[in-house]
Amino acid sequence: MNGFDKRREEKMKCIIDAAFELFNDYGINNVKITDIAKRANVSKVTIYNYFESKEGLVRQVFFCFADKQLEKVKKLVDSKLTFKEKLEEFYNIKMKAAEMLSEKFVNSVINSYSIVREYMGNYYEEKLKPVFMSLIAQGKEEGDIDKGLSNEAILMYIEAFKDVLSKPMDANLRTDLGKLFYFGFKGK
Repeated sequence: MNGFDKRREEKMKCIIDAAFELFNDYGINNVKITDIAKRANVSKVTIYNYFESKEGLVRQVFFCFADKQLEKVKKLVDSKLTFKEKLEEFYNIKMKAAEMLSEKFVNSVINSYSIVREYMGNYYEEKLKPVFMSLIAQGKEEGDIDKGLSNEAILMYIEAFKDVLSKPMDANLRTDLGKLFYFGFKGK
């Protein structure tokens, strides 16, 4: 990578990081491109050159966050841990991610940005589903998931849960639903 490309990538990362912080603190609709430019120490024109619009920047901020989380999950699934250990760690990764995202940010994305909601659906199908399938196979192999359950039924359960979480809700409710999904009624 030449010097120009490296500086461009560094600026883009700076803008994405600044936008994430501001969106997370104040909600997307309460942040202006001017605020992000100031925080990232770039011009508004630079932001528009890289992302075309505020919506383009919102998408990129969300995508970067999702990709970072996916990398953690892939590394976990590829590890030598047992299914139960992976499930526990997967839950911890999800809860840490949820703690990083403010209720304002999540709800403003869900309410206002259909392109991000659409992306979330595609992201699940193309990237997360194969990871879940690998984890499900390990769970069945180790006897922690009933081998008689079809993968189709398990995926429908996961998708139903995903649909519930795609609605605006209180952060505590989101956490409680996560616990129910990962550990059932009896808990850990």
